[in-house]
Amino acid sequence: MAAVEATESADMAPPPLEANKVELPEEEEEVELFNGIPNYKPGHKFGDKFVIEERIGFDDRFGATYFVTPQKSDRPLELVLRLDNTLIHTPSVLLVEIALLRKANEHRKHNLFAQLHDHGCFETDYYWYTTYFKGGPTLRQITEFMSSSRGSAKLSYSTVGRFGYNLYQILGFMHSCNFILCSLDQDMFHFDAASRTLFLADLSTVRPKPKSKTDVRWSGNLNYTPLGWSDQIQNPIPADTLANLELEAVFYLILELTMGELPWGRDHTDQVAQKKISNFNSNSQYLKHLPETYHTLWNNIMDIVSSPGAYSDIQPILGLCKQIYEKHGHCKSWDDDFDFERQPTPEELPRFVMEKVPAEGEAVQEPGKSAQQVQEDIENEGQGVT
Repeated sequence: MAAVEATESADMAPPPLEANKVELPEEEEEVELFNGIPNYKPGHKFGDKFVIEERIGFDDRFGATYFVTPQKSDRPLELVLRLDNTLIHTPSVLLVEIALLRKANEHRKHNLFAQLHDHGCFETDYYWYTTYFKGGPTLRQITEFMSSSRGSAKLSYSTVGRFGYNLYQILGFMHSCNFILCSLDQDMFHFDAASRTLFLADLSTVRPKPKSKTDVRWSGNLNYTPLGWSDQIQNPIPADTLANLELEAVFYLILELTMGELPWGRDHTDQVAQKKISNFNSNSQYLKHLPETYHTLWNNIMDIVSSPGAYSDIQPILGLCKQIYEKHGHCKSWDDDFDFERQPTPEELPRFVMEKVPAEGEAVQEPGKSAQQVQEDIENEGQGVT
């Protein structure tokens, strides 16, 4: 994937204060503030733009999240509103989220995230944006369903390969736009049934790529922590190689989806890094029962991780994921069923009962009567016989 030109000054700048500014009317009841963030109640009107339906996000470190509907629209819309106080949270992650979503819209990659609907500011210090609501189960809900319904969280090569393809698509696009994720967890990704893709629903840990030596910390699940980003490995991380390490994190997630669990998944925190090292050293047989494509994928990622500069092309990794779902998973089309999907049985398909309306002079066979009996009834009726 060719790098997308992005400059911090242009893309990370907040919307102009007077552009799309929302004027909030004086309230009969004072709006509660939790950690400087408005806590709107259902039915509250957000200026002349939206009606608050309910609050769905309560982590005030990253602003507030609401389910809203537009006050004026020629068609029903379900939207998600995010807002934050940029005076309290400096810098605000919300401005980073807006910048990433604007890039996704610009390059038609919004299927990998949520599609930006609108954005603006109010009362000088508050910024907001809305996205079109996109539901679907989280990746964790999918694996938990598989575990409960089939006794194992393992997914087939067909499903894992396609999910891996989406995960690396998301990272590849973010990195090309000069963003890093700084986290990884199954709850961050949802499955959109309409586009049949995984998308990144939680943008709260996204950060701009740092341009100098940094102490940016990994905030995601320990199981997926890249070795170079681990607290147990006290090596300084060059700022321009942080994106490389995130490719390693996704590989661990792909392994977990393939095998059902990771060998260090139940280990103590202090043992995880060493367990990863022992499982992936040159003499390890850890991947021996998996297709060779997994070995190739791991080796390619390790070459990138050990390189002194940032990678520039995600296509070779996407090609290996495609091999997993096509060659090893025998997936002939992206529309093939995923493991958690199935085709409806004949009994489940809707049945359409067609009523026959007789033409003039045409008799309809009554239940329980043969065709000959119906014909005799017609003849008797014509002769006046009852």
